[in-house]
Amino acid sequence: MRESSVVQLWLQEGREEGREEGREAGREEGIAWGLIQAKHEDLLVVLEGRFGEIDPDVAKKLASIGDMTRLTELMRFAATEQSLESFLDRIQE
Repeated sequence: MRESSVVQLWLQEGREEGREEGREAGREEGIAWGLIQAKHEDLLVVLEGRFGEIDPDVAKKLASIGDMTRLTELMRFAATEQSLESFLDRIQE
């Protein structure tokens, strides 16, 4: 059975819409991932600047956090805590 040209046109338009929606979702996901990665790097810069070399396990723990709100909260703690130990306690909260 052969599809009509109208059906073929609808299918083509649907595929094109689907591709565009997929591209847009991919862009948004990429931007969000990039922002989170930048926040991880910024956190490490602040911690290293205040407390010296940071243990790789701490860096891994921070890298596992994917919530931007939580990372922003931790950035505030990194800038204000009196010691690395008190900051690390905040990670556990």
